[in-house]
Amino acid sequence: MKGTMCGLVKESAAPGKFVYHTDLPIPQIDDDEVLIKIHCTAVCGTDLHIMDWDKWSQARIKPPLIPGHEMAGDIVEVGKNVHDRKVGDRVSCETHIPCNRCWFCKNGLPHICKDVKLFGVTENGAFAEYAKIRADSTFLLDDDISYETACSFEPMGAGVHGVESAEVAGKTVLVSGCGPIGLTAISAS
Repeated sequence: MKGTMCGLVKESAAPGKFVYHTDLPIPQIDDDEVLIKIHCTAVCGTDLHIMDWDKWSQARIKPPLIPGHEMAGDIVEVGKNVHDRKVGDRVSCETHIPCNRCWFCKNGLPHICKDVKLFGVTENGAFAEYAKIRADSTFLLDDDISYETACSFEPMGAGVHGVESAEVAGKTVLVSGCGPIGLTAISAS
């Protein structure tokens, strides 16, 4: 797909708001990627870290960058090597994009990939009309799941993972902070 789109950009390596653009190029996909028309994106604490340009952001972000990783939309284009996704599929995505080449990825441990990329952090994200991502980092959405609900999958996954990792069943625990991740952690306890 050719043309331009609107989006928010972290333009410089300094504290400051994202800058709105109306002339960003629509991403061109690689053979193993899909292009998604974004319908809904949530604002995460990570996005606020990027805007504030704290130490965490300084160590990871290379402006200019389109942030945003909690998203849902429709696939509008697929790469030639993509066979399990099609135009029109409703999707959300996994923020962590493993390399699929390192020892960890090849041995069933992609969650600790040494060369992981982060959608909306190290790679352009979803605070725009369109975003590209590797097809194997997308999740198909049932028709009865709204785009708004699908935006919450990423923070929900963080809360559930935290509870499972901490093995809190039968224990008294403190959940400090009751945003989306904290509320999910409470529900999963």
